[in-house]
Order: sequence, then structure tokens, then C-alpha cells
Amino acid sequence: MTAEKGVLIVDDLELNRILLAEIFKGSYRVFEAGNGVEALELLRRETPRIDMVLLDIVMPVMDGFETLAVMREDAGLSGIPVVVITAGDDPDDEIKALNLGATDFITKPFDPRVVISRVRNIIERREIDEIKLENKMLRRQTLAQVQLQAILDNMIGGVALIEFSEQPHAIYMSPGFYSLTGCSKEVFEAHKDDFFFRVHPDDRPKLEAEIKAGMDGKAPISCEFRVIRVDDRPCWAHVQGIKISYPDSPHPVMIMIFTDITNEKENERQLMEANAELRYMAYHDSLTTIFNREAFSEMTSAMLRNNPDKEFVLICCTSQQNLDS
Repeated sequence: MTAEKGVLIVDDLELNRILLAEIFKGSYRVFEAGNGVEALELLRRETPRIDMVLLDIVMPVMDGFETLAVMREDAGLSGIPVVVITAGDDPDDEIKALNLGATDFITKPFDPRVVISRVRNIIERREIDEIKLENKMLRRQTLAQVQLQAILDNMIGGVALIEFSEQPHAIYMSPGFYSLTGCSKEVFEAHKDDFFFRVHPDDRPKLEAEIKAGMDGKAPISCEFRVIRVDDRPCWAHVQGIKISYPDSPHPVMIMIFTDITNEKENERQLMEANAELRYMAYHDSLTTIFNREAFSEMTSAMLRNNPDKEFVLICCTSQQNLDS
């Protein structure tokens, strides 16, 4: 388990480094530095390969306390465990080292068995902490994915992630999307090279132009189109979409939300027909079906307003029967 783990020995005395390196030989990858400056350079260069530091306190150039202080302020180094080794027995030194972030403290002369046991325990504890953190992050990520999946699966309407390479094809389609089109997942997989095969041919150029503009300009798209359902039921859909960053795809990706607007379109049609009927009734005689006085007045006013430089003659025709009466 520890064969790939690395230990950095920082001591100005070569004999001490040799002794400690011999203790860890065969169990850990050993790095050496003669002072704090060398140690920091080595740590920054080999950060992923160094799992803990054995640090002497009394050293030239930069001592152990200064090294600890720099490591504590460096986000990339502050998480590496440090065991301080010193020949002194001053408790203030131990307190100072611990306050600066040291994990443990060993006094010289030391028992090699104690050193190897403490190093092993610290590295194994760090491994366990890292595994716990990874598991926690994985649980959070998994929970977020489950929650997102639940939202997408239960949205009113359909959601699709579309990848645009040579031909657009779906990375993901929600159950609501299949329901909107009336097609099963298997049918869409059979037409994976033509994602828009269920769009009405007359509406497809408009939709494709809207999508192209959205992909080129990164602006949201909004478009209405008719859907050719499997059961031939009339269906209108409204799509909104936007280009997104999708690290799992080398090609541009757009997220698109499809909403069934068939009822709205039918209500709109009925309203237009009702308005047309009311307008017809307002401008036509119910008996003869020809334009009535209201229509004549409105049309005449418009003609005069649009032709201010022209002169017109008004001719009124009445029946003889009306004159006799």
C-alpha cells in the first residue's frame, strides 16, 4: 500500500538524512533537502509525489519554523502532514511547531521503530481522510445527478441535449420528449442521424435556421413548429434552447426544452375565427350579406384619407318604390 508514497526528509546534517532514508528504504519513496528553501522548492515541484515531511527545526538558510509558516500559507502545501524532529527538549518549541501546523513532534535521539510507526500512521490516516472526502464528494455528486435526473424526467414538456457534429444527434432525451412526439426511445435511436425527423417539413428550415443562429451567436433560441406524431394527432411545440459547455463532448452542444403548445394554438385559431366572424357581422347586412352602412362609412373614410389630392363624386341610388312611398 505504501510503496508509492513519498516522504521528504529535511535536515541540514547529511548523516541524519542517510539514517532516516535507511529507515524508510523499501517502504516509501524518499526525497531529501538540506534546508527549508530546498524543501519548499522540492515540495512545489513534486507535490503529488510527497505525502508527508520530516522536518528538522534548527537549519541554516531557512529553519523549520519558517518552513512551516510558508507551508501553512501555501494552499498547495498546507495539507501535507509535517512531523517535526529536533534535538531540543524545549516544550515551547513543540507548542510553536504545532501552532504553525505541524502534525506531530519527535525528539532526537529517536527510536527508528517509533519514527516508522508514526509516519505510517499519519500517511494511512491521510489516505483514509482523502478516501472519506472523495466518497463525500461522490455522494454529493451522485445525489445532485439523481436530483437533476428526477427534475428532467418529471418536467412538463421534454428536455434534450443535442450534440452538433456532422449531423445533430441526442446525448439525452427526457421521457417528456418521447411523450411529446409519440415516439419511443428505440424509434429515435433508429433515426439517430436525423434528430429532427419528426419536425413538419414546412417548419424544419425555420427551426434549423434558428438553431444555427443560436449555435453561431450563443444566443438563446425560441421557435414554434409542428410535430409529426406517430398517431397523426395535430401537435404544435415550442422550443427554447441555448448553447452550453459540455466537457464530455468534443462538439458543440445545445440544451433544448420542448413544450406542447397544441391547446394554445387551437385556442388561438378559435379566437381568430371568432374575431373574423364578429368582423363579418359588423360590416355585412344579415339579409343581403352585402356591406352595410358601417362598412361603407369606414371604407369611404379610409379612401378619402389615403387620397387627399383627389376629388370624388358620391352617387346615391334608391329604388322607385321607396321614392313613391
